[in-house]
Parts: sequence; structure tokens; C-alpha cells
Amino acid sequence: EIGVRLVGSEMCIRDSNTGVQTSYVHSGLNPDSKYCYVVRASTVGGLYSLSNKLCFTATQPVQPAYVYLQTATVVNNEYVRLKINADPTANVIGYEVYRKEEVNDSYSYLGLVSPGLGILQYRDYSAPVNEKSSYYQIVTIDSCGRSSVISNELRTMHLIVTPNQNSLVNRIQWNKFSGWNGALKEYAIYRSVNGVVESSPLFVLGGGATFYDDNVDDLVGGVSDGCLLYT
Repeated sequence: EIGVRLVGSEMCIRDSNTGVQTSYVHSGLNPDSKYCYVVRASTVGGLYSLSNKLCFTATQPVQPAYVYLQTATVVNNEYVRLKINADPTANVIGYEVYRKEEVNDSYSYLGLVSPGLGILQYRDYSAPVNEKSSYYQIVTIDSCGRSSVISNELRTMHLIVTPNQNSLVNRIQWNKFSGWNGALKEYAIYRSVNGVVESSPLFVLGGGATFYDDNVDDLVGGVSDGCLLYT
């Protein structure tokens, strides 16, 4: 029999077994509470022996004050780079990275980012950057190995371009970037001609925009080789 007492209360029998079991896990403890334990071995005839009594305080790991997923950026059409702003004073094992492709999908585990000072980063080379957008979220793993503070959810942007050969207009479309705590201010569209990125944005649109029509008539017959890149 295993007796347990929460300091300030009476000792009670927590569990009993046939005498073969030599260990027991007591779950559902109250954080920062003191517990005392004693084991009693007994026979069917009523004889018994007691173990020593052991007391300890169920400590609660210090949780991060914040875990914020700052950016989820597609880099060179190759991977997604995540930047994580996490409380550097927290006692944690690390930060698990999760991704899903659709809003109603379940998240899939990608990897663990070790704690450290400054902005933490993670590169996701398995993201379908040329096919669709992705959702990301960070889950804190505290010093006891348990999930704790969860970050905001960020969705990357996926850009598609539909050319109209008759009107010489390229329709540029993208999904809204979502997940920041603050309002999205604007989208800046950049265009590359012949592999050279123009120094200034082609156009700047408000945060609610999801498309732009680029008239390329002025490039016809010029120095352009017909290869345009938008970001």
C-alpha cells in the first residue's frame, strides 16, 4: 500500500498492489505543494511493515513570458525561414516547430530549436514553397519535457502569376499573410527584369490587397528577354 499526504491534510491510501510492483507514478500534483509518501507492506494475516517517509515539493518550471513567431519567409524559392522571439530567461528544453498545409489539417512535427539569446531561427527545407502556402506554430517544451506555451500561428505567402498575352498584363496573386499581433500595413511588389531586381517596389498596396495587374507593354521591344520575376 502506498500512503500519500499533502502537507496540511491527513495521510491516505493512494494505491495498493499484490506485492510484485515496486514503483508507482503519482500524477496530477498541485504545483508548489509539498507531498509526503510512505509504503506499507502487509500480509493477509494483518502483519505489516512501514518504509521510511519521504517528502518533497512539486516544483513548477518557470514558463516563458512570451514565445512569438515573428516571420515565416520563403527564401530563394528553396525553403522557409522562421524567426522566433522567445523569452531567454525561461528554463526550457527547447521549442518544437510544427507545420500544416491547410487550415483544418493537423500539425506535423518538424524539429526542435534549442533555447538561446536573441532571435532564434529555423529553416524548413521540406516546405512546398513552389506549390502552396504553409502554416507554422511553435510549442515550448519546459524543463520537465512537457508542452507549455504555444506561439501565434503564421501563414506564409504563395505567389502565382497569370500572363495575358493579348493585353500584355500579368496578374499577380497571393494569399494574405496572417498571424501577426498587429495589423498588416502593406504589400510591396518587386519585379526582376533580365535577372536584375528593380531597386524600388513596382507597386505598394494596402494590407487587404491580394492581387495586382502589371502592364508589361512598355517592356515589349525593349531590352527585356521576356523573363520577369516577382517577389
